[in-house]
Amino acid sequence: MARLRIGTCVMLAIAIGWLMVSCASMKEVDWTGKNIDEAIATYGPPTKVTPNPPGKLYVWERTHSMQGDFNPGTGGSRQTLTTMRMFTVDANGVITSYRRVDQ
Repeated sequence: MARLRIGTCVMLAIAIGWLMVSCASMKEVDWTGKNIDEAIATYGPPTKVTPNPPGKLYVWERTHSMQGDFNPGTGGSRQTLTTMRMFTVDANGVITSYRRVDQ
């Protein structure tokens, strides 16, 4: 029985380590200089588009929830996160700035 627990702990440690390395190596795309059509192809239709002379501001807002034991001892809870991606685009459709905000 103890051998099974040790094996499980080792496998869990390996999985957590792999997850940490893979998350740390994920880089956000540098959207500056790309056409806004590429962002639309990646994220789908924007949540909001507003004039921002001489171009426009495109915003994608996504909310997602996770269920888990974020506060040990409380019996589990739900955590809701919002990710906003904001693209400033010139009159030719070229992205001049990009910002991602996680809340």
